[in-house]
Amino acid sequence: MADIILDNIYLILLLPLWIFLIIMSARFFAVYVNNKIIYTLTLLSSFFGILLCSVSLLKLTAAIEQSFPFIKIGNFVLDFGLHVDKLSLIIALVLFLVSFLVQMFSIPYMKDEPKQYRFYAYLNMFNFSMAGFFFSPNLFQMYFFWELVGVISYLLIGFDYKNIVKSEASRRVFLMNRVGDTALLGGIIFASYLMYNYAGNRSFTTLSFEDMNAVTTLISAYTETPVFYLLCILFIIGAAVKSAQFPFYTWLQDAMEAKLPVSALLHSATMVAAGAYLLIRLLPLFTLEGPVLQIIAWLGILTALICSVLASLETHPKKVLAYSTSANFGLMFFAIGILNVKAALIFLIAHAFIKSMLFLSIDENENFINYITFLLGGLSLSGLIFSGVIAKEFLFVSINNTFFSIIYCVTAFLTAFYIMRISLVMVQDKQLVNRINLAKYIPIGLIFLLNIVFYFLIRGKVSY
Repeated sequence: MADIILDNIYLILLLPLWIFLIIMSARFFAVYVNNKIIYTLTLLSSFFGILLCSVSLLKLTAAIEQSFPFIKIGNFVLDFGLHVDKLSLIIALVLFLVSFLVQMFSIPYMKDEPKQYRFYAYLNMFNFSMAGFFFSPNLFQMYFFWELVGVISYLLIGFDYKNIVKSEASRRVFLMNRVGDTALLGGIIFASYLMYNYAGNRSFTTLSFEDMNAVTTLISAYTETPVFYLLCILFIIGAAVKSAQFPFYTWLQDAMEAKLPVSALLHSATMVAAGAYLLIRLLPLFTLEGPVLQIIAWLGILTALICSVLASLETHPKKVLAYSTSANFGLMFFAIGILNVKAALIFLIAHAFIKSMLFLSIDENENFINYITFLLGGLSLSGLIFSGVIAKEFLFVSINNTFFSIIYCVTAFLTAFYIMRISLVMVQDKQLVNRINLAKYIPIGLIFLLNIVFYFLIRGKVSY
């Protein structure tokens, strides 16, 4: 069974793409009128993604690559396919877990919305884009899916495109992300040009992740220090914009105009996680120069501090959570900058479960149960219970700089402050429970269960 799944791992990409095509093409044959078919297909797509990633993660012993030549110009051959390793499987598993539960929540939440087929088609295409990004075998394919993620995010944020406010917000998000896209594309072209000129092996010009150690060594050997720093800065800017780091965090505030399920997706381990994932993939380049890692660490810790202060001054729950997302990804950048990738991954997964739970709990039309679930998520984000505890602790014990330790403690305090402050504001508007909509609370409860399971899983297997 496991061998069959590993041999057909490409289904991780094809399933959400197929469902997208089925939904969008079926509308021309009136099939989309039956929303139950759309719900079932969408949930099955994410469920099989969870299954494929889980089994592959348990059975994978070494990285595997399935690819085929896509573009061939002389000796230049650009492959398109999958690069599957433990890192990509872990992040993809979190993607499909969160997507599955968000899609469950979306069914009752979107029941009165017109043209639901379009919304669920976008959700499937979003999963395809993110999975394609995580499993890309080279930087060129990664950039293709990087752009596709931006386009689908624009469509999801501006789903109510007839609403001028939402439409304008989606445009601002799209335009701001073009800054990062341009920087990333510049870095990819620059690195590929260097390989074309200096590498004896033409295959290095495709910037494959399998060859990344050799590629980065050659880049360092054949470039002057300022040129090397320029290349690294281009990649860092691309990652910083995507993960809403200082000074590019403003686009995440505009993204708050999206519907709750979309916000939960964008802020968990999906779109904003792309920047942190890019940095991890390019660590062989950054580790060649210590100051580059210091830039990443300083960028992350300053973003965490600035956005925590701004969150403490904000009163709107969704905007508070937006600043919180930038702050927490700042801590992930900081962890990467001090070469504690394990802490960054633990933080990323914990943040995905916590933040998706928080967003799904702030429905203004619900009752006191929403407040309880939001409070539990807030306590976890503050590092007081479950997955938030292990994430905060694991990063803190690896900090060996007093100044960084102080800033980290301040941001941790501010996180608890603004979450508890918003909790007190929210409870004033909640009513006592009259009835419980299980269709909405089951996915929220399952996300909280993931928080608990992840805490005990990491606590039992990882030592500081």
